[in-house]
Amino acid sequence: MKFDDDEIKKLIGNKIKVYRQLRVKTTREMFIEGVTEKYGTIENIEVGRSYPDLEFLVKISNKYHVPLKSFIDTGYRERKVSEDYGVFDGYSENEIYEILKQLDVEKYRVLRQLKVMDNMRCKGDISWGLYIESIGIYLYNERVKKNLSFENLSEMSGVAPKTIMNIESRNNTGISVKTLYRLCCALRIPIDYVLAEKLDDKSEAVRYMFTDIFWDADERERVFLRKYIKIAGEYRKLY
Repeated sequence: MKFDDDEIKKLIGNKIKVYRQLRVKTTREMFIEGVTEKYGTIENIEVGRSYPDLEFLVKISNKYHVPLKSFIDTGYRERKVSEDYGVFDGYSENEIYEILKQLDVEKYRVLRQLKVMDNMRCKGDISWGLYIESIGIYLYNERVKKNLSFENLSEMSGVAPKTIMNIESRNNTGISVKTLYRLCCALRIPIDYVLAEKLDDKSEAVRYMFTDIFWDADERERVFLRKYIKIAGEYRKLY
């Protein structure tokens, strides 16, 4: 997969600019109020000189209640949500997200016997340090579930194997949007999914997680998954 960074920056910047002008209908200064005090940041992003950073993207998403896929297309195409989603009737989006996080692990660790890890379990406003750790776990799980080595994913994304290893093992202090974009494109996952811990709107993450868990499950696995959801929901109501 080839990536033209200049074209990608321009595409992302233009989508943010169009959203600001046509949807929010405001100036650059008003658009970034409460997001960043650096006016040059939004100017450089909109004209395609630089990528937005993760914190900027998350704050824009939360301020305007807009999914990040509106700005960043990683090539993921949503599958049809199955009728199994009805088991979540009456649950809030955050409750569904928390149940799916663990269910995703259980599907592959219990049913498929892969060495996936538990996702971050944090309450309240988690620090950016812990946030980066959670991104590493999500990326690790997706790579393992798709049976890709560091070298496989590196070849597909253009990101060095050592960099991928550091991100997954949380030895790095940060991850750029450029790198995250490349990895999400290679793994065919929406960027909203790996950034969901900090996003107020988790709808895109929930849809991806649910369809990914159920789309290739056989009937035996579906029985297990539906029972797990029911038990998890009853437990959450008690506590």
